[in-house]
Order: sequence, then C-alpha cells, then structure tokens
Amino acid sequence: QHRLAPEPHAWIACYGSALHQADALRPVATAVRASLGLDEQAGDESPRERLRAALAAVDLDPDPVVDGLSRLLDLPGASGEALTVAERSTSLAALVAWWLRLAERQPTVLALEDAHWYDPSSLDFVASLLEQATVQPMLVLSTMRGDAELPWLRGVQVRVIDVPPLGREATEDRVRQVLDGRDLASPSLAAPGGRSGGVPPHAGPPAHCLTGPATATPAPPP
Repeated sequence: QHRLAPEPHAWIACYGSALHQADALRPVATAVRASLGLDEQAGDESPRERLRAALAAVDLDPDPVVDGLSRLLDLPGASGEALTVAERSTSLAALVAWWLRLAERQPTVLALEDAHWYDPSSLDFVASLLEQATVQPMLVLSTMRGDAELPWLRGVQVRVIDVPPLGREATEDRVRQVLDGRDLASPSLAAPGGRSGGVPPHAGPPAHCLTGPATATPAPPP
C-alpha cells in the first residue's frame, strides 16, 4: 500500500465479519456505501442520486439499473421489495460492469479482508468480477484463513502467500506492545495469546481485558 500511495489509484475495501455471514452482499454493499460517501453529510443529495451520478461517471446508463442496484445493496431509501431472479442477475451484472469501468479509468486495488467470512452471494460476485477482469489494471489483495476454499484461488494469476500463526513468544511480545510494556506474569500473557490463535490482530482485544476497565480521575474539589 505504501508503494502504491504516490501513484493515482482507486482503493475498494470489502470487509468480512463472522457476525454477518448470513447477510447477502454485506461486504460489497459496505464498500459501495463508502465509495458513495453515504456515511458522510451530503446536503440534499439522496443515495439514489449519488448512485446515479457514480454510474453515469463511468458511462453506464443508470436508468435501467439504479432501482435494482439500490434494492440489491439495501441502500438508504430503497424500497424493500424483493428482486426477481432476472432483476437480481441484471443488478449484479451492472455492479460488476461498474467496478470494471472504474478500473479501466485508473488502476484499482480491491482489498478483500477476512474473505473466509464472506456470504455466498459476495463470493459469487467477486468470482464473477475477477473472471471478467482480464485486461483492466486491477490488483486484488485477499486475506483469509489458511483452510478457506474460495473460488478465485483456482485462478492462474493467483499467488498465495502462506503466513503461519505467531508462536508463543511472538504473541507475548505483541501483547506487551498492546499493554505498553506492562509487566505481567507468564500465565496472564498466555491467556490472550491462546485466544488469538496466533493471529496478531486478535491478540489485542483479549490483552486489553487484562488491564480492567478504565477509571476516571475524580475532579478536585472546588
């Protein structure tokens, strides 16, 4: 990412979550919301208007697909009416075409975080996108557990980098970093290490539990 930073490029990030594996296309919808700036103040411009403008910006006709895409991605203000099979297929194709057009206009990085927690619809969407991204300058970075079976791993242009779990000493060092050097007995250090499974980001939250809840300093008397 640091090497790419000086070069003009787009960055699309999709995040998987163990809590939302049953929510169809949630990683993709979250990425679309971020790209449209829907979590920011936008004056009187509605999510539908933003989506329409984004499609038109890459020379896609928004009229046939903006309603279906809004419903597919459950954007704010979209009707709750379920899509037919044909509407869903058309909307997914439009979403693939949109992201491919983005990549045609500037190099694009697609970051797929925790892909082992993606729902089936998101997996199918990513597989379709990558199958069609044959000439576009698109770099796909995907993080996943080692035992994950994802459809795009079978591609000929895929390089898998196996990162083994941290050992006990390395995990304890990570815990000490999180706790800012606090001196703890070895059993205490081992507790968050065991819960993390050797995954560095997972060592932080259990480690914070060792410090106990934050306490407020009482105000001096007047």
